[in-house]
Amino acid sequence: MTLQRHLLVAAALGLLPGSLLAAQNVLNEPSPPPNGPTLRSEVAPPGYTVTGHVFCGDTQKPARFAEVALVPTHTEGGSGFVRNSVGRTDLEGAFSIGDVPPGQYYVTAQLTGYVNKNSDVQNAVRQGGDALRLLSGIPEIHVAAGGANAELSLQRGGVMTGSVQWDDGTPAAGVFVSVQAPNPASSGSPTSLQQGPDRGIVFLSTGAQTDDRGHFRISGIAPGAYTLRVNLQATIPVRGSPQEFTPTTIVNIYAPNKFRRSDAAIFKVAAGEERADVTVTMALASLHSVAGTISSTGANVHSGSVSMVDQTDSSMARHSMINVDGSFVLPYMPPGNYTLRVNASSNLPRGRGQGLQSDEPEIRFQLLEKPVNVTDSDVTSLNLSVMPVTGTLAQ
Repeated sequence: MTLQRHLLVAAALGLLPGSLLAAQNVLNEPSPPPNGPTLRSEVAPPGYTVTGHVFCGDTQKPARFAEVALVPTHTEGGSGFVRNSVGRTDLEGAFSIGDVPPGQYYVTAQLTGYVNKNSDVQNAVRQGGDALRLLSGIPEIHVAAGGANAELSLQRGGVMTGSVQWDDGTPAAGVFVSVQAPNPASSGSPTSLQQGPDRGIVFLSTGAQTDDRGHFRISGIAPGAYTLRVNLQATIPVRGSPQEFTPTTIVNIYAPNKFRRSDAAIFKVAAGEERADVTVTMALASLHSVAGTISSTGANVHSGSVSMVDQTDSSMARHSMINVDGSFVLPYMPPGNYTLRVNASSNLPRGRGQGLQSDEPEIRFQLLEKPVNVTDSDVTSLNLSVMPVTGTLAQ
């Protein structure tokens, strides 16, 4: 038995004098480091509690089991990542969110049928600057010692109902329908933030899926003007070498039956209003394919990408990959004037080790652009030649 154990047993039996026991306690304490004081690990900031209530603005009744989110008013270190604190209301509309780090927060709540501004708040915080000024109507709290309290009133959103059908009149089931704030067609992508007539932020990704009859119902739409878009995942016809998978592309159809955002109908929605006059016809039979072959003098083209973008409305675009035999196909093209681009093409197949094998050094080819006009029929015989990148072999 060691000396330390003997001392502990003696202390337990009351046989050690107080001075010896005190000495033993000193011996058991950790020794300070030889070169300065003990280094302490950094302590995480304390968390506080945020409480409050959420009510339905149209009925003044509690918003039961609504999801409440606290969104920091700035991103951590400018990373663009927004970490929310989330809670849920009870039968009285009350909520309590614990362990919230100190700081400044926007407060949002989500309940089916009511305007949800959470995603727009997060987008504005990520973008910072001017975008944050659009959030003036959203409650903001400061969390510090003693916690904080927030009272929210939810706005009843508008509703859009309707149906989606194929061009032969049969219902289109299981397709996704969404409302979006209209924006200039030249931008090529939906506006992330759009100021509505109530000077709030509209929630752009509100949507629903059609049922077996092709019917849809989208609720919780903030007051404003919108286009309505159907997102259809359609298969791409395979030409040339067989594929190990079925390639697909997204075809967007705007109400009532358009393929360009600039041609879409505009629907105005007021708070609590229900519009039931929306029908979308997906006339894919009127679209055409653009197909051809990419080649080069002295080397075959086995990979790369091809795109076609409308010259007046960049929302109308198609993208496809070059097959290992150099062929490509861009389906579902409405009539119009386009710019075709061949990009990132190479003499080696995609994903080295898959498909065609080659021990040759990789040669990359220059970007090629060509105007293409689509009229009332398919374009099937485009033969395009690309030039190698001058004086270099790709690594």
